Amino acid sequence: LGQKAWRELMALTNLPRVIMTTFVDFSGLLRQGGLVAPGHPKEFLSNVPRYFRMFASQRYTDDVMSAIRQEPLFTPELAERLGLTAITHGEMAGAEEAVMALSEEAFIGRLLRSLPLVKQTARSYEGFLTKLRFDLYKNNLPIVGEQNADALAGFFAAATGRGNLGPLNKFAPELGALFFAARLNVGRAQAPLYMLHFSNKRWSPLARLATRDAIAFTGFGASILAALKLSGAADVELNPLSTDWGKIKVGPTRIDLWAGMQPMARFIARLAMGKMKTSTGDIVDIERDEAAWAFIRSKLAPLPGEVADIQRGEPMIGESMEFNEATLKREAYENLIPLH
Repeated sequence: LGQKAWRELMALTNLPRVIMTTFVDFSGLLRQGGLVAPGHPKEFLSNVPRYFRMFASQRYTDDVMSAIRQEPLFTPELAERLGLTAITHGEMAGAEEAVMALSEEAFIGRLLRSLPLVKQTARSYEGFLTKLRFDLYKNNLPIVGEQNADALAGFFAAATGRGNLGPLNKFAPELGALFFAARLNVGRAQAPLYMLHFSNKRWSPLARLATRDAIAFTGFGASILAALKLSGAADVELNPLSTDWGKIKVGPTRIDLWAGMQPMARFIARLAMGKMKTSTGDIVDIERDEAAWAFIRSKLAPLPGEVADIQRGEPMIGESMEFNEATLKREAYENLIPLH
């Protein structure tokens, strides 16, 4: 395929995810911002109103981005390392994953942006994350020192869902077509590693910052869960082998406060113990390769996930996956409606 045709194919493959995540969706507040919010409430809370103002106004968004460009700290290199995508999103590979298929370099992207509220959702999503990342970097640079500037940018990019794919960065559109959120999941794995950052053979100020953020995030979530469970306002699953571990349970509703960290922690627990807790409360053995597949399957984008389910003849949850009209209708409905 030529480069243009390949771009269109990648945009088309990303279409189900775009439909699920870009119709008046404000989940970037906690999905991307949740990991840093407890440790940096000033930067997070000050940008929440901006998220909604950017949704409402292109002019306001442009003014905020222009102000960032005029900051003495700003350079194109920093924008790339920190993931200031509302400024650098010229190509599909440089966009936030949730809006990757909306790149204006693809016809499908231009077509999708013409749909009501899609353009506004994408603008506020990227704009919020760009402003949040820059504020975090600017306010914490004096704490960690100029010698840790590059690592600080990498930390806040990873912690807000923009993991560094290394040599695979140029394949971001392809990875975005295969996985629902490749950069987000890589970032969730990379962010805790900054607690081990060393400078001049010593535990660096950045490592202390990352550790403080991890403690704030964990403590904030645990405090909310403890208060709800002790008050009887909601139930909380305490077994790490359960899919509902650490989630707020109110009737059939599950609320996950952990910004994408819970599935990884649960996978490690199941892998280590070779067991899982079923929805009926039974503790059963699970083959480690099955645990690994379940984790990988949960990270696949809608289309690859459906192909995998049909091939195996069973989904992660729910009914059997026979290749027939009823299955196709059910799966199309479940994968082509907005998440909210």
